[in-house]
Amino acid sequence: MQFMETPSRGPSRPKAEENGSLLKRADFIGVDEDAELYPHRTYYFRQAFEADKVIDVCSKELVADPTNVQAAFLRGSMYYKNKQYEEAMQDLTNLLNMDPYHVEGRYTRAMTLSNTNKHEDAIADLSKVIKYDPEHVNGIFARAACYNALGMFTESIEDYNNALALDEAQKHT
Repeated sequence: MQFMETPSRGPSRPKAEENGSLLKRADFIGVDEDAELYPHRTYYFRQAFEADKVIDVCSKELVADPTNVQAAFLRGSMYYKNKQYEEAMQDLTNLLNMDPYHVEGRYTRAMTLSNTNKHEDAIADLSKVIKYDPEHVNGIFARAACYNALGMFTESIEDYNNALALDEAQKHT
């Protein structure tokens, strides 16, 4: 894997032209400060391709194997990224029917629900995310935002405080 030097920031992420592969947090240790500061977060960086291409590839994978959890997750995530919320909901719900404990799939579905103003349903999904992964800082922050949108300020403040404390603790682990 090759890293480019930038004058102001030092090494940058791997060249986008390399292979368009899915890179994980470990690929960025020593390169991306956040990857080191937040070791419990999942870092996936998609390089040099468009969401539509990923959707096409995942669609072919799902035709060949409708139980392919990774393809369902990636396609649902790309639909979410493209703001195609109806398609994202369908894929992510199918994913969760196959694997109800898929934390990132449930988190992405919750974000889809939140973006379509279905905050109560998003809170239900985010509560499961937090139950399955109590250190999922983004899930706690997102649930706080949903509580806030519903005017549930006590719960919102509690989640924001918990997320900030957890985020600070993760910086030092």
